Amino acid sequence: MRRIVRPTWLVLPALIALVACAQNLGGTATWRAEMDAGDAAMEAEAYADAGGRYEAALRELEASDPDDRRLLATLNNLGKAYAEQQRPADVLRVFKRRNAVAQRALGPDDLDYARYLYDYASGVRFAYQFDESIAVFQQSLAIREKRLGMHTTVAITLRDIALTYEWQGRYADAEAAYLRAVEVAEAAQGPWGLSLATALNELADLYVVQGRYEDAVAPSRRALEIRDKSEVRIHDAIVGKSLHSLARLYIAQGRYAEAEPLLLRSNALDRDGTTMMNLAQVYRKLGRSDDADAQAQQAFAETEKSEGYPEYVARERAEYYRDQQRYREAAPLYETALAGIEKTLGAEHAIAARTANELATVYAALGRHADAVPLFLRAVATFEASLGPNHPEVAETLSNLAVSYQAQGKTEMALDVARRSTAILGGRFTKDGRTPGQSALSEQRTRAAAFERHVALLADAQPAARDRAVAESFEVAQLARASDTAAQLAKMAARYAAETDGPGLLARERQDTLARLERIGADIVDSAGKPPAQRDAARERALREEETRTRQALDALEGRIAREFPAYRELTSPQPLSLAATQALLSEHEALLVFLVGTDESFVWAVRRSTASFKRVAMTRAALDAAVRKLRERLDLGAGDPMAIVESAFDVAQAHALYAVLLGPIEDTLAGAGELLVVADGALQSLPLGVLVTAPWRTPIQRPADHADVPWLIKRHAVTVLPSVSSLRAASAIRCSRVSPGARRGMRAGGGSPG
Repeated sequence: MRRIVRPTWLVLPALIALVACAQNLGGTATWRAEMDAGDAAMEAEAYADAGGRYEAALRELEASDPDDRRLLATLNNLGKAYAEQQRPADVLRVFKRRNAVAQRALGPDDLDYARYLYDYASGVRFAYQFDESIAVFQQSLAIREKRLGMHTTVAITLRDIALTYEWQGRYADAEAAYLRAVEVAEAAQGPWGLSLATALNELADLYVVQGRYEDAVAPSRRALEIRDKSEVRIHDAIVGKSLHSLARLYIAQGRYAEAEPLLLRSNALDRDGTTMMNLAQVYRKLGRSDDADAQAQQAFAETEKSEGYPEYVARERAEYYRDQQRYREAAPLYETALAGIEKTLGAEHAIAARTANELATVYAALGRHADAVPLFLRAVATFEASLGPNHPEVAETLSNLAVSYQAQGKTEMALDVARRSTAILGGRFTKDGRTPGQSALSEQRTRAAAFERHVALLADAQPAARDRAVAESFEVAQLARASDTAAQLAKMAARYAAETDGPGLLARERQDTLARLERIGADIVDSAGKPPAQRDAARERALREEETRTRQALDALEGRIAREFPAYRELTSPQPLSLAATQALLSEHEALLVFLVGTDESFVWAVRRSTASFKRVAMTRAALDAAVRKLRERLDLGAGDPMAIVESAFDVAQAHALYAVLLGPIEDTLAGAGELLVVADGALQSLPLGVLVTAPWRTPIQRPADHADVPWLIKRHAVTVLPSVSSLRAASAIRCSRVSPGARRGMRAGGGSPG
């Protein structure tokens, strides 16, 4: 979910569409006097007094003359007064009544009524009542589409619907709404319209949230091109926002040097606290700490000047210090922010819960777990009520809570909440039993930390629970690492199996339909990101119509396959492969090695047909990267003079040291295995494990021929690399199908033993 700096809808820059003069609406003298007094108080920014006056006017109307036009004006102005007092619950209550009056007074298809619905839906969304918000947005959209057709206002409404879906974590629905908004905006304003640029930027932002960075590039760049070259004179701030959007994409990709000039240009056009804070982040990543701190201080000052909400300024400062691990400075700022947000929005609001969650993580980092746990629990309860029990924020907070429980020695409680977190996140990526698409795989990678925490808890299991810990951690580890190759291999295996068992034509049709749907989706995104001169409106309409038909065809095929060919669904399922199922796929001479490389610690599983082990590896990701890089210096002939590399001595001592750390803990389990099937992770994906050395070697390497006597791992075990654990199931299906030997050899992807 994108960060919310403050409740922008409460500012109401254009929310009150009908602020009518009392003199023009008739009514009693008392009503007119109260309305005029309320208007004067609003001008003087005496909002509490204004609210009292409008309330008195409302009572007068209700008692003497409940004319809908006057009632509408009174409720409208009263809602504005409540908004200025930051009373969101009262605003929604008044505006809900206003909408009912507007429907009677204006009619169900009136555009002003549609605007009132839109305003109310925006407020309900800020209250995190998403289902109601979407329903009311859809009402407003239906009126606007009926009355206006392909109009900018329709595109704006679609963007708001998309943002609401995004807040719910319903990314596929959000993407569809954003793409529709892009289509409508271009039809309404043409290929250089500013509404189109905004829709493209928001689509790109959604892709960044999902980790779909390559998909984000085209719409982000096109939005910038539109705003740079638009013939309509626009504020520099609008161009600045497009530059900022592209810079955020580069930051997400780790392209900090490329992000810096975009942020500098954006800041020159539009001095904005968020842009300055992102520039501070870039400076920090580039090692320019002094520049980062100076930029951050400017950002704080700018935000304080522009926002006017000190609690949100405090929160932004706290986030900056937290990201630098300056927890003692962050904690009091979060405490200030939380108190202010609770006063403004209430303790049960989701923004208060998010702030409480962030404060709890700071407490946990300071070792104050007794203070952290109640805040985590409160955040979980609020998120479940406002976002739903299966929202990713619920899962992430539960994962954080598990860490604090573990630190308090409450291992069973820690495992319980970690399992809840994994069930929520795992359900997002394995639902419907379908092979995940690119967007789901991208999102799954962004959630890996929660799965890694769950595995770490299981590594500390007591001996009595060890067997369960091995089996459970084995499945969780598979969720932590999503693989494009594995997904494709699963599809291939299912297709091969279908050719020999079951309705093969139906299975092949499903695979072809899935491929066609992904291709159509890619074409739609690609088209949205093209310059106007390269667009083809007729083709784009045809693509959208084809996408709808293809989705309907896929749903029908899925239903038939589930009924007629359940074995096919099992092969393509994204569900992790259980330990027992994995063991059944291994022969007596095979051993499966699975690695999970985390930031602070790593893990390894060794699985044989009748036994399995799970161990913590005493090596961080950074240390493993350095060790692998050092070994690869003697393997990469393109890194220098090939002859010099060949003639130099391989670092046998380092190769053995790495073997001892990685495989030493599970060496007993590997004994007698002729072949190792390896699912590598992190830097290990770039190192052929056959070059590890299984025993200390003290004989000096003086010439290349001396390497022949070294006890390489490849002498003990043949090594085959698999893209994932689930690919073992796919490989088995291919082995059992009537396919050519060449196809069977291709089942184990990712390379073989080092030559």
